[in-house]
Amino acid sequence: MKTVQQAVVWLLNAAIAIYVAVCLYFIAFGKVNTSLLGVKLVLEDLLNPLGILVFLVILRLVASPRFRKPLIFSAGAGLISLAMFSLIFLLGEGYIRHFHKKSVTPYEETYNDKSMDEIHWKGPVPPKDSKRPLIMVQGDSITWGVGVGDWKLLYPNLLLEKLNKGSAKYDMLTFAKPGMEIDWHGENLALTAGKLHPEIIIYQWYINDIEISKLRPPLPSESWKDKPFFNMMAHTSFLYVWLVNRLDSLLAKAYGTDYHTYLTNRYGENTKYWQEFLFYFHTWANRAQSSAKRVILFMYPCVPYAREYPFADINNRIVKLAGPHTYTIAATYMGHNVGNVISDSSLKFGDTLMASPKDAQGYLLFGPYLPSPAGESSATFWLRSRSAIDGEVAQIDVASGMGQTVHASMMVNKSDFAGEDKWNPFTLKFNLDKFTQDLEFRVYYKGNGFLYADRVEIPVKYNIEVVDMLPHLSGFDTHATLFDSHPNAKAHAAIADALYNKIIH
Repeated sequence: MKTVQQAVVWLLNAAIAIYVAVCLYFIAFGKVNTSLLGVKLVLEDLLNPLGILVFLVILRLVASPRFRKPLIFSAGAGLISLAMFSLIFLLGEGYIRHFHKKSVTPYEETYNDKSMDEIHWKGPVPPKDSKRPLIMVQGDSITWGVGVGDWKLLYPNLLLEKLNKGSAKYDMLTFAKPGMEIDWHGENLALTAGKLHPEIIIYQWYINDIEISKLRPPLPSESWKDKPFFNMMAHTSFLYVWLVNRLDSLLAKAYGTDYHTYLTNRYGENTKYWQEFLFYFHTWANRAQSSAKRVILFMYPCVPYAREYPFADINNRIVKLAGPHTYTIAATYMGHNVGNVISDSSLKFGDTLMASPKDAQGYLLFGPYLPSPAGESSATFWLRSRSAIDGEVAQIDVASGMGQTVHASMMVNKSDFAGEDKWNPFTLKFNLDKFTQDLEFRVYYKGNGFLYADRVEIPVKYNIEVVDMLPHLSGFDTHATLFDSHPNAKAHAAIADALYNKIIH
């Protein structure tokens, strides 16, 4: 009996040791996908293994001989455990300090033109009277070089060097700064493109470009981070900072507030947050395509990741946006001075605008003041009418200059609707003789019956070239440091190679 009990205790000890090792490996590297003694180990969530570990520890205590005091509670074992913990902590701290120093980037600005609203140019600055074609690079902290430091090792400079080894010579200006995303770069083009006349615009896209409104949910409780010991340890121990970061990641996943869940839920195709991003994407895209012969958008992935890329759906949406498609603007994303927003689950966006006979005459729809290129285009208004009498129901138009210039207009009568209380498309064709900064699509309610507005559809003819960096960054570590997921010098070199091949081919 004693031998059987000892065997059970030994097996439980071995199981606990294996589970502790697996959990530590998961905390350190984020995933487990391996085989141990013929048993497949796959771990993507720490909660279940922790529960099993607690259960094994309880079994181990129950299985211990009752007459023998468990070793774990003895004073000697306690001292040994403390010494071992201290040694492991010191070894971990030494390893991180030696091999994974925190990155400190000297933000070297080679040019800063105060006349251009303090826009930051970083990298090689072309001669003032140069006649070479200009490449304009736009990006955020990735392009700025956080984690690398020397701009000569960043992809814009490496790309320029590779291009200028050939017969065609280029100049380059890089507009980048941490936190500067697509909304800022759209405005930047309005300020600079007319002065610089770039031949090629390269835009560095990252997943957080869709976050126009920064609304990431906090963890349920982080009050402990306000304690004095946290700041002291955070400024003293690299290992402590790393452990806190890993804990934040695990807690976020456990509470459903991790980055993937947050982006997937908040930025679905039919959400107002995706509508907000679409407006700024089209603002940038229209200005870029009207300013340069070629526009290249390269997508830097959110690495590392396990199995399939978690943001593939969003990447695919960006690829579609870069080509010809129909830009659909939800009516509820636009402005109105009469009517109300009402829910309608049968519609794509889940709600619509409605004006009733109780409302005064006025605009049920206006905006969104979209920068738009010169040329022929069209706008399709989706409207619905109910309980109207014969006569005028609404006037629709396409305007700019805050309504001072009307490019196309149509009076919509009750007889123009194909059936009562059914959605009908009304299309206006228009021609812009120059680039327009504030195109809007308006529906003026005439006070006749109930009028509903769902959306406006505009065809766009983009020819933006896309470079997906995901396949170019496999097989090596791209992180600048253990603390910094920004690309290292090797990753920047891979970006330069991919862009070089795109440009010359």
